[in-house]
Amino acid sequence: MKKKNILFLMTDQQRFDALGLRNPLVKTPNLDHLAREGILFSEAVCNCPMCVPSRYSMMTGVYPSQIGVRHNMQMWPTDQSLPVKPFAQYLKDAGYVTACFGKTHWYIGQYDIPHEIAGTVASKRGFDYVHEVMGRSKNQTPDTKMFGEERPEYAKLLAEEKIVTQRGGEDVAGYVGQTSKVPADKHPASWLAECAIDFIRSRKAADNAAAAGSKTADNENSADKPFFAYLSIDPPHPVFNCPKEFEDLYNIDEIPDTPLPPPDWELYEHTTPWRFRAAWKELDPITKHRTTLRYYAMCSWADYLFGKVIGALRETGELENTAVIFTSDHGDSMGERYRFSKYSLYEPSVRVPMILSGAAVPPGLRGTVDPRPAELVDILPTLLDLADSEAPSWLCGSSLLRPCRRKGQFSEFHGSGYHEEQYGPKYMWRSGGYKLILNMPGKTPDALQRLDDTIGELYDLANDPLEIDNLYDRPDILKLREQMTRDLLMHIAVCWAKFPRGLSTTRV
Repeated sequence: MKKKNILFLMTDQQRFDALGLRNPLVKTPNLDHLAREGILFSEAVCNCPMCVPSRYSMMTGVYPSQIGVRHNMQMWPTDQSLPVKPFAQYLKDAGYVTACFGKTHWYIGQYDIPHEIAGTVASKRGFDYVHEVMGRSKNQTPDTKMFGEERPEYAKLLAEEKIVTQRGGEDVAGYVGQTSKVPADKHPASWLAECAIDFIRSRKAADNAAAAGSKTADNENSADKPFFAYLSIDPPHPVFNCPKEFEDLYNIDEIPDTPLPPPDWELYEHTTPWRFRAAWKELDPITKHRTTLRYYAMCSWADYLFGKVIGALRETGELENTAVIFTSDHGDSMGERYRFSKYSLYEPSVRVPMILSGAAVPPGLRGTVDPRPAELVDILPTLLDLADSEAPSWLCGSSLLRPCRRKGQFSEFHGSGYHEEQYGPKYMWRSGGYKLILNMPGKTPDALQRLDDTIGELYDLANDPLEIDNLYDRPDILKLREQMTRDLLMHIAVCWAKFPRGLSTTRV
């Protein structure tokens, strides 16, 4: 009997509460339906609130400090240097045909690659088929399909209406955004969804041909193999260049003000303030509300594309034999605590939506909400569980289909992502309704000389969801603080101790 197919849906920078089931203002009917037919992991977190280390960690099942990719300017340039296998390679080894549609963040931008590794050997990292949006670099194999090459006329239209922003699109202009004049079906995210749909239909056609007695010439990707399709799109990551039909789903008069701390609030934070705070403060309230509206609209756009792909599974009769996973790499503060973007261990940045649905879920668990301390490192062991493969004992996570063994949740954060020297470290432990953050201010290289400078934050999440009241120095909380500190440090120690390659190294 053929193993279950796996469809992995992923957005970039989607908050944990940017789902209709969590916030009735947000229109995500397809993801809501997935949750009602599956399991919503209500407390899931990423393991680093930053794109590249978060995805490396998720795809390898170990923490950023273990894999040696701690911020957005680090990578493993070759397969030979990568200390562990990525998830697509595990599934390929388990007999799956593997296809990637969209962002992986395996490689930093071509302009960032140091000269000595610019000619590194191209790789698919375990994927049989790869479709990308960013410009082609030397890290991509010749048969990688690129949006700009496959749809040059669409790329030209988008280039003509491009919003000028600073790097990454995460400045005021990127968040204010605009209504795109380019039709939704001509954007890269739509092209990626179309490619995923074509792949699903082609697999069904191959199945039908095999059933009719035809022999496939491609034994590696033969029809009797299950598939793993990874669809990772940019929305709702800024720049908010949003198609009109999704903005029209929302009424700006219904968008509430962003919850903020009291005006006299001046507490310590473990990371630097949003550098465009002063410019943002000068904007009028309607512009600020429209920013929130466009963020929700981008989430609705992603939901619509995912619905089309799920529809292709239904149309081909594959839905009943396909497990579906949805998550995001991190969240976005969207103005809370006077912050935007990720780059912090506060709730809207570190928590992510996570849904397991489809053929993966036993009937008795469908429509349930699981409050376990889930993390993105749980994705790989879950995929291996779905593939009937044994997970290595040294993985940090555990399958979401099995009882949870973890006592709390771990995340780490090292600098803003674009500095040659790392900052921090900063570690989070989230357990029992409380959150502990330990932060070593300044640069990492000389941190051992400044251990007494470590600063702590401790929040009662149930009674202080905006994390305004730092309890760390309160005498009546000392016992809890010390217990959480021990749990955090032992969690790090145990995970590092069982990692098979010891200390990893990486280029910056």
